[in-house]
Amino acid sequence: MLKLTMDSSLLGLVLGFLGSVIGIIMAFGSIEDKGALDFVFLASGLKVSLITTTFGLFTFIISRIGILVLRALQKSNKACIINVF
Repeated sequence: MLKLTMDSSLLGLVLGFLGSVIGIIMAFGSIEDKGALDFVFLASGLKVSLITTTFGLFTFIISRIGILVLRALQKSNKACIINVF
């Protein structure tokens, strides 16, 4: 479970940054299509960029907290086994 949690946390982080890159590409693409700087299109692309980054970081933080809990449980189980013997 620990390995799965570590992998999913990194996947969430990477997907968040991928969405960030896609949002910035959309913003610059809309500027390129219009031929002029339109702040509405720029803001919408940057909004997508920041929303995906936020959710990616949120997923990463929650998963990392889960990793800490799982590691603490592993250590407490090892301590219980050692105390029994």
